[in-house]
Amino acid sequence: MRLPRFALLSLVVPLLAILPTVVPAAPVVPSGFVDEVVAQGFIRPTCIAFLPGGRMLVGEQRGRVYAVTNGVTSAAPMWSRENEVMNEGDLGLLGMAVDPNYVTNHFVYLLYMVDPDSDGVDTPFGPAYGRLTRYRVSFADSNVFDASTRTILMGVSMRDGSVDTYDSHAVGALHFGRDGSLFVSIGEGAVHEYVDA
Repeated sequence: MRLPRFALLSLVVPLLAILPTVVPAAPVVPSGFVDEVVAQGFIRPTCIAFLPGGRMLVGEQRGRVYAVTNGVTSAAPMWSRENEVMNEGDLGLLGMAVDPNYVTNHFVYLLYMVDPDSDGVDTPFGPAYGRLTRYRVSFADSNVFDASTRTILMGVSMRDGSVDTYDSHAVGALHFGRDGSLFVSIGEGAVHEYVDA
């Protein structure tokens, strides 16, 4: 027997009224640490980096970078290449680093997986490859990356990028060492099968 829609709604509403409201517990942090919201409104943020002076850059997995100044996120992204970035599974924009000599060169480095056809349609379990790029933050407008300064340091094509055949175990983080060396983490790009015994 089919009930009319209004009858189903009238059955659901009283049930919702008696369900307990679950209030999430406040996070417990170790002494010396503080739980504080410094920026919000991002879609799957995956990496952060700080510019001299304290401005924060936040990278989203889908292929966008936003600036956060005094807790306010810029309305427009500094960088957006969603068609180029493979945003599937654990893949996407995952690493970002600010050059130790940023004050003089304004360099920011990005590490992400590339969608080989860059058509904006990400194929699950499709092949992809890692790319390391360097951009200069514009001296004229510090809220944008100067697209004309784009330099691909690794991953011009699949032949010289880190290849991944699964939606995980790909590129990871970027960090500068004390000596100015840029460290790039890369997974093995393989599939791991789990068999139930």
